[in-house]
Amino acid sequence: MSSDIFLSFLDFMTFTELQKILEKKFGATRLADIAKELDVTPQVVSNWKARNQVPYKYLKALRAKIEDIDKSSKVLYGNQDGFANTEPKTSIDDSFSEIQSIIGNISYFLKSFLQYKSIILSITFICSFTSYIFFQYYADPVYSAISKILPISSGGNNANGNPLAAVAKNFGIMGGAQASGLSSALMFPEIIKSRRLSRYLIEHEFSTEKYGDRLPLINILLGSKNDSAKWSDDQIKYAIFKAQKMITVSQEKKSPLLVLSVSTFEKQLSADISDAIIEILSKMANKFKLSQVKEKKAYINNRMIQVKSDLGGSEENLKVFRERNRKIIKSPTLLLEQERLMREVQVQTQMYITLKTQYEMAQIEEVDRQNMLQILDPPEAPTMQDSPDVILNTVIAALLGLSFSLGSIHFKIWYEDNSHKIKSNQIMS
Repeated sequence: MSSDIFLSFLDFMTFTELQKILEKKFGATRLADIAKELDVTPQVVSNWKARNQVPYKYLKALRAKIEDIDKSSKVLYGNQDGFANTEPKTSIDDSFSEIQSIIGNISYFLKSFLQYKSIILSITFICSFTSYIFFQYYADPVYSAISKILPISSGGNNANGNPLAAVAKNFGIMGGAQASGLSSALMFPEIIKSRRLSRYLIEHEFSTEKYGDRLPLINILLGSKNDSAKWSDDQIKYAIFKAQKMITVSQEKKSPLLVLSVSTFEKQLSADISDAIIEILSKMANKFKLSQVKEKKAYINNRMIQVKSDLGGSEENLKVFRERNRKIIKSPTLLLEQERLMREVQVQTQMYITLKTQYEMAQIEEVDRQNMLQILDPPEAPTMQDSPDVILNTVIAALLGLSFSLGSIHFKIWYEDNSHKIKSNQIMS
């Protein structure tokens, strides 16, 4: 068998094939002789024999050694076929050699991994099974109840006439008094996420499967069944933080429509809390609306008293003027003065009529109990949990387990192939 045929087998080789080549080329039959030719310890060769597989880097070294011997033979004795090998290697040969090298490495590692397939499968199965059991039976599920709310704007464009603007102003989240109905409706997401609403919410009582009896939300969030417990300021702040965290509110583009989502560990609890938020928000909005209307009425009433007094004075002045000047037809000055007094009475009269109209409108607005929120989609208990995704988490755990097992086995093979060689070099040095 020629050296080229030998070299063609050196990309992937069993230990038995290696023995035949070394015996043919170097006369090495014992493990010690093979170890000496490849510059490794006999224990490493014994490991190869047990696995019946030779690492690729040693095959590569053996290939180079055989090529050197063949070149030396051709220099001394010439080409056995009678032709000088004067053609240089082409780039195609180099590329083919690199491809062979890559394939050899891949083949070696694949075969090594197949030897440990039971370990790989076991680790992957354990990781995926553990993940499935944990997320299916032990991890707290998250259920989200979704509702859609349409804020209703009524009144004018200022904070006194627009109830939505009044609500936003009371929360301190609105800079100026001028705001349209739509821009005021945009403030509702901030109101829903405000600490004031959350403080009212944590005092509201709810029934849960986990705790049984009706308890304030603060007890549920802090995990305490004692409904008469006195909470510290830090505990209240933490409960408010958790309440705000479970609430998500967004607004559809180019529309005042709000989407409210509440996420908790129970289906019905999510829907109940969502209902409570809408109820609290409606009461707060109506309360602030009534407060603004009362302030408006008080202001108008004070102005009416003042304008009525001014009107009475103007009328009295006109009356006195006419009694003193009964014949003023021939006096332009007296005619102008009379017209001025009459205009003043007319202005005061018109102001009083306007204020009286506004006062009556405020009274109507005060008794108007129209809800400021229209519920398009009321909250309902969800049928499926939002998270955790058991299937997705199981797949991720399986991939992580597979990666860990492959990495560990690769390190083990590398360590076994190099540790004995390092020790041998240290002894020889």
